[in-house]
Amino acid sequence: MNSVKRRQNKTDEIIKTVCDGKIITGVKGLTFHSKTLATAYAETPATIDVFTAYNALNNAIKRVKCDCNIDLFLSPAPAEAEKITDNYEEAAKVIIKAINEDFSVKNFRAKETAAGITFEFELYIPDGYKKSNAELLKELNKQFKKLSISLTICATIIRYSAQKSD
Repeated sequence: MNSVKRRQNKTDEIIKTVCDGKIITGVKGLTFHSKTLATAYAETPATIDVFTAYNALNNAIKRVKCDCNIDLFLSPAPAEAEKITDNYEEAAKVIIKAINEDFSVKNFRAKETAAGITFEFELYIPDGYKKSNAELLKELNKQFKKLSISLTICATIIRYSAQKSD
């Protein structure tokens, strides 16, 4: 069997294994970076909360049986909730950048619930940021109240080392 055919079989097997049909509904951008590393975006419905989606990603990675490591990244699939997200995402990013311009938002989702709107997102902040996560969440809630909606914030805060390259 030639290498192209083997690679296609491996690709098909990974996609079939990762997609559980319940939480992970699709895979896109499967890329083999080397013989030992592959990455892909796992699609999940926009209505599923981030913690459930990440749990599904971790379980999917454990199910994949191949001779390389695979990293999966969350990619909300288009859904009716996408319109809600589009309405709030830019406003949320402006508010977050006003707190600190070095902050970065990834995987933003807005959902309608019985209690109002829920914002779920990953917030990347540089290691040197002095406030604790609790203080930062308090500041986020204070700033988001300016949107004048009933709102719940669910942020995964990820601190990263901002190293400058020469």
